[in-house]
Order: sequence, then structure tokens, then C-alpha cells
Amino acid sequence: CLNLDREPLPWDAASVDVLICSHLLEHVADDRRLLAEICRVLKPGGRLLLMVHIHETDQNANPLHLRRYTEDALKKLLSEYDLRVEKDDRADTLYQVFDWLSRPQLPRLLDTVRGKGIAVLGALSVLLPPLWSLRCWGLPRDYGLLAIHDSPRQEKTP
Repeated sequence: CLNLDREPLPWDAASVDVLICSHLLEHVADDRRLLAEICRVLKPGGRLLLMVHIHETDQNANPLHLRRYTEDALKKLLSEYDLRVEKDDRADTLYQVFDWLSRPQLPRLLDTVRGKGIAVLGALSVLLPPLWSLRCWGLPRDYGLLAIHDSPRQEKTP
């Protein structure tokens, strides 16, 4: 367990090909710090699979969310960190987002993890439907995206 409000991600700079961040960004105190850490560990061209809960109204807002995003605001924030959105959609589950990674791009181990993750998430959604239908979650507003970490922009010197 890490305290992502204070601790760095436990990987070397530019060492990660794919990073999955599911329903976390809206819960940390400093989302910009976490995005900077994500970009630090992602290789140039690395992929971020991100899922957040989109709030278009205050209806059924989760009180545990420290901030609320709209699609446009999230895309703008990601662009500030050289994260270019390649694909995005409303997604009910993380395994829908996993499908955006084409198999040839996945190392063998990651492909195995992808398969196991889809199986576990699928089983949970089948075994726990009453949990997902509680009114506190509201309508499905999960927003998934696949972002590519572009090479950092060169700062202009005066």
C-alpha cells in the first residue's frame, strides 16, 4: 500500500509501458502530483488506462470523491502532462477499457494479467450485481480512456 498523496510511485523513471489507474484520480488530495508521478514512470509512448467517475450534475455524487471531473476538464488536465487521449468512451467496467490495448502491443505477461483481470472483474460483476445497482452509484457515468505519453514538451528558452 502506498499513500499516493505523499509517496512516489515505486518504479524508476521512464520504466513502465502500461499503467492502469482505475477510480483513483478523484480520490487523491493532489491529482496533479499523481499525474506528474504517472508521467515520470511512463516511457515515452507508454500508455495510461484511466477510469474516473464523470460528474455532470451533483445528483448521486459520491462524498468520497475529493474532486469532480467532466470529460472536457479531464482531457485538458491530461494534455498539460503530455498525455494524449487516443481512445475514450463511457465504460461500465475496466475490462472494456482493457480491450483498447491490442494484443500485439501487450507483452506476454501483461496479456496474461489482462485475461485474468477480465475474468475476475467479470465474475465480480456477475456475483455482486446488487452492489452495482445501489442508488448511491447513480447512472453509469464511468469514463474510460487510453492516453499515450508523448515525449515531454521542450520548454522555450527566452
